[in-house]
Parts: sequence; structure tokens; C-alpha cells
Amino acid sequence: MHLEEIIFKNMDLPLAVRRAVNRFRWWSRLRRRGTVSLEEHLSKSPESELSWNLASRAKSPEDALLLQEEREKVKRMLLELPLHQRIAVIMRI
Repeated sequence: MHLEEIIFKNMDLPLAVRRAVNRFRWWSRLRRRGTVSLEEHLSKSPESELSWNLASRAKSPEDALLLQEEREKVKRMLLELPLHQRIAVIMRI
């Protein structure tokens, strides 16, 4: 073994020990704190900001597809109308 390898290994050992001790402290704090499930938290305060963030206001993919199909059907039906009726319907909308 060269002198550089010995010095490097001796410097590396305290670093590894410190990291292991820090990791142990982190796990100990986490265990002491305990865990709370998301469902339990939301059931205690359903009006919390978190519950508002989780609820999606967007349409589901199925609803979006149904709406698109319905719009296309209405456009096709409008194009089948005579011009004067189509103008009347479009002006009404």
C-alpha cells in the first residue's frame, strides 16, 4: 500500500461515520414524529387547502372526448341545414 492510499482511507472513515450517524439521527426523528395518512389528514379538515389542491376541476378524458364528439356532430348537422336556416341558428347561438 502506498502512503497516499493509507491517508485517503484514514480520511474517508470519519466521513463515513459522520454520514451514518446523521442518517441514524434522521430516521430517529422521523420515527418519533410518527406518520399520518393523507386520508386521515383530509378527513379531519376537508376544507383544508390540500384537499382543494387534490381535487381536479378538469374534465376527465372520457368527458372531454364525449364533448368533442358532440361538437363535431352539431357542426355536421349545421352544415346539412339550408343556408338561411343555418344563418338563423348561428345568429341565435
